[in-house]
Amino acid sequence: MTRRLASVALALGVLWAAPALPEQDAAQTQVFAVEGMTCALCDKAISKSLRGVEGVREVRVDRDAERVTVVASPGIDTASILAAIESAGNFKATPVEPAGG
Repeated sequence: MTRRLASVALALGVLWAAPALPEQDAAQTQVFAVEGMTCALCDKAISKSLRGVEGVREVRVDRDAERVTVVASPGIDTASILAAIESAGNFKATPVEPAGG
Protein backbone atom coordinates (compact mmCIF):
# COMPACT_ATOMS: atom_id res chain seq x y z
CA MET A 1 0.00 0.00 0.00
CA THR A 2 2.80 2.38 0.90
CA ARG A 3 4.55 1.73 -2.40
CA ARG A 4 1.37 2.42 -4.31
CA LEU A 5 0.88 5.73 -2.50
CA ALA A 6 4.50 6.62 -3.14
CA SER A 7 4.07 5.86 -6.85
CA VAL A 8 0.94 8.01 -7.06
CA ALA A 9 2.65 10.85 -5.22
CA LEU A 10 5.65 10.62 -7.54
CA ALA A 11 3.43 10.67 -10.62
CA LEU A 12 1.52 13.68 -9.33
CA GLY A 13 4.77 15.44 -8.55
CA VAL A 14 6.04 14.86 -12.07
CA LEU A 15 2.80 16.17 -13.55
CA TRP A 16 2.82 19.17 -11.25
CA ALA A 17 6.41 20.06 -12.14
CA ALA A 18 6.08 19.46 -15.87
CA PRO A 19 6.28 22.65 -17.92
CA ALA A 20 3.23 23.62 -19.89
CA LEU A 21 3.33 22.31 -23.43
CA PRO A 22 3.11 24.80 -26.27
CA GLU A 23 -0.26 24.95 -27.98
CA GLN A 24 0.28 22.18 -30.46
CA ASP A 25 -3.44 21.81 -31.01
CA ALA A 26 -3.85 25.40 -32.14
CA ALA A 27 -5.04 25.49 -35.71
CA GLN A 28 -6.58 27.93 -38.11
CA THR A 29 -9.46 27.21 -40.43
CA GLN A 30 -9.62 28.84 -43.84
CA VAL A 31 -12.45 28.55 -46.35
CA PHE A 32 -11.98 28.97 -50.08
CA ALA A 33 -14.52 29.39 -52.86
CA VAL A 34 -13.43 27.11 -55.70
CA GLU A 35 -14.76 27.31 -59.25
CA GLY A 36 -14.40 24.43 -61.67
CA MET A 37 -15.08 21.41 -59.46
CA THR A 38 -17.26 19.10 -61.51
CA CYS A 39 -16.79 15.56 -60.18
CA ALA A 40 -15.45 13.33 -57.43
CA LEU A 41 -12.06 13.23 -59.15
CA CYS A 42 -11.83 17.01 -58.65
CA ASP A 43 -12.44 16.50 -54.92
CA LYS A 44 -9.69 13.89 -54.73
CA ALA A 45 -7.21 15.94 -56.77
CA ILE A 46 -7.70 19.02 -54.57
CA SER A 47 -7.49 16.99 -51.35
CA LYS A 48 -4.31 15.24 -52.47
CA SER A 49 -2.67 18.49 -53.55
CA LEU A 50 -3.53 20.25 -50.29
CA ARG A 51 -2.30 17.36 -48.16
CA GLY A 52 1.09 17.89 -49.76
CA VAL A 53 1.30 21.40 -48.28
CA GLU A 54 3.31 21.48 -45.06
CA GLY A 55 1.11 22.39 -42.12
CA VAL A 56 -2.22 21.27 -43.61
CA ARG A 57 -3.98 19.05 -41.07
CA GLU A 58 -7.42 18.53 -42.59
CA VAL A 59 -9.17 19.15 -45.89
CA ARG A 60 -12.93 19.18 -46.50
CA VAL A 61 -14.19 19.56 -50.05
CA ASP A 62 -17.85 20.47 -50.64
CA ARG A 63 -18.34 20.36 -54.39
CA ASP A 64 -22.04 21.29 -54.18
CA ALA A 65 -21.28 24.47 -52.23
CA GLU A 66 -18.10 25.08 -54.25
CA ARG A 67 -16.11 25.40 -51.03
CA VAL A 68 -12.90 23.90 -49.68
CA THR A 69 -12.18 24.14 -45.97
CA VAL A 70 -8.59 23.78 -44.80
CA VAL A 71 -7.54 23.29 -41.19
CA ALA A 72 -3.86 24.08 -40.84
CA SER A 73 -1.11 25.09 -38.47
CA PRO A 74 -1.20 28.72 -37.41
CA GLY A 75 0.59 31.07 -39.75
CA ILE A 76 0.35 28.89 -42.84
CA ASP A 77 0.75 30.89 -46.02
CA THR A 78 -2.61 31.38 -47.75
CA ALA A 79 -0.82 31.75 -51.09
CA SER A 80 0.55 28.19 -50.79
CA ILE A 81 -2.97 26.87 -50.19
CA LEU A 82 -4.34 28.78 -53.18
CA ALA A 83 -1.48 27.53 -55.36
CA ALA A 84 -2.09 23.93 -54.28
CA ILE A 85 -5.80 24.15 -55.11
CA GLU A 86 -5.22 25.75 -58.50
CA SER A 87 -2.39 23.38 -59.42
CA ALA A 88 -4.66 20.37 -58.84
CA GLY A 89 -6.60 21.12 -62.03
CA ASN A 90 -8.46 23.85 -63.86
CA PHE A 91 -9.69 25.53 -60.67
CA LYS A 92 -10.01 29.16 -59.58
CA ALA A 93 -9.80 29.62 -55.81
CA THR A 94 -10.42 32.68 -53.67
CA PRO A 95 -10.43 33.04 -49.89
CA VAL A 96 -13.85 33.49 -48.30
CA GLU A 97 -14.04 36.25 -45.73
CA PRO A 98 -15.20 35.12 -42.30
CA ALA A 99 -18.78 36.03 -41.40
CA GLY A 100 -18.95 39.60 -40.18
CA GLY A 101 -15.53 40.49 -41.53
